[in-house]
Amino acid sequence: MPLTTLCNRALDTPADQHDILVGAIMQYADSDTICFRCQEPDDLVTVQSAAWDPIIEWVRQRHQIKPVITYSMTSLAKLSPLDKEKLIGYLNSYNIWGLSGIKSCVENLKSVYLTLAMLDGFCSAARAVELSQIEMLFQVSRWRDVPSYHDVENADLNARVSAALFLALLSHYRHDIKTNGTNK
Repeated sequence: MPLTTLCNRALDTPADQHDILVGAIMQYADSDTICFRCQEPDDLVTVQSAAWDPIIEWVRQRHQIKPVITYSMTSLAKLSPLDKEKLIGYLNSYNIWGLSGIKSCVENLKSVYLTLAMLDGFCSAARAVELSQIEMLFQVSRWRDVPSYHDVENADLNARVSAALFLALLSHYRHDIKTNGTNK
C-alpha cells in the first residue's frame, strides 16, 4: 500500500513542481534528526555518537557537505549556502518520481542524511529506520516497550521507508544498452 500511495502522489504531481519538492526536502536539512544531540544522560550521548557519527562522516566524504551538529534544541543546525547548493544539485538529478520517494523517506526518518546514506547504499532502510529512532530505542531499553505498539509502529515505518526508497532508486536507475550492431 505505501508504494501505491507514493506512485499516485507522483502521478498527481505536475512536472513543474520539481523545485517545490526539492524545497520541501531542503526544509529538513537544517533540522536533521541526527544533527541534534543530547547533552545527557551520558549513555544516550554515547549511543547517539556511536550510531550517527559514521553517517555524518560518510556525508562529509561522499557529498562534500559539512553537517552542523548542535546540542541545543532551540537553534537550527544550519548548513552553509555552499553546502545547500551542493545538496540541491544532487536532488536536482532526480525526477518527480524519485523526489517523491526521497521526500517520503526524509519525512518518515526526519533526516536528509539518513536518506542520502540509503540512496547510496551506505545503510539499509531497516538500519536507517533504527538510526532515526535512537532516542526511542534507548528509552525502550531502559523502561521496556508497550507490547505490540512499538512492533506495529516499527513495521509500518519500515514499510513506508522501504517503499519510498524503492521508488527513488527505481526512478533513478540508469543503464546503458550496448549495441552489437543490430540494435542501432
